[in-house]
Amino acid sequence: RDRYDALRQVWQRAAPTGPRWHVNMIGVIDAVRGSGFGSRLLRHAIELSEADPDSLGIDLTTEHPRNLPFYESHGFRVVDCSRVTADLETWTLVRDLGASPPG
Repeated sequence: RDRYDALRQVWQRAAPTGPRWHVNMIGVIDAVRGSGFGSRLLRHAIELSEADPDSLGIDLTTEHPRNLPFYESHGFRVVDCSRVTADLETWTLVRDLGASPPG
């Protein structure tokens, strides 16, 4: 419980300002990783954010550095990286409205 509370405090401190959509969790089982399911889910969330006239964009967090290239390939950028405990680090990423994926 203490670890989760510490994580929540970091998320609140690092949360981007303004009205944004938030992706809470995307999970794809290992057997189908790389098949495009995660990208389709994330693109749909991005489309929902872009269709919202009040939205400034979309944000998310990850505790797995292996996920960073995936999110960056969809136009997200890291705005915060915080060590929560000796064995836990979290990254906050945002994708501003109208941002396009690199390349």
